[in-house]
Amino acid sequence: EFEYTYNPTLHPGTDLYYDVSDINDAFPRQFCDNGLALKPDRPECPLVLCLPDCQRNCSAVYNYDDDDFATHGCDSDTSLTLFLC
Repeated sequence: EFEYTYNPTLHPGTDLYYDVSDINDAFPRQFCDNGLALKPDRPECPLVLCLPDCQRNCSAVYNYDDDDFATHGCDSDTSLTLFLC
């Protein structure tokens, strides 16, 4: 699941927040089995990457409902491209 929040009251600056979650997936998790990339077009914005054949969970996405580490922020003039492999 790809989620984002845009908050124009924070502009200029970080006003776009995004994350990917794989919470309700069964093992083997699809992002680890097949791969995924969420690529920003600006180098200062964090890339979300799950390589195929990763371990039990992809460390770049939310895997459990109590995870709290995978939200990233950037300027809203950033383009994000989601690659599902």
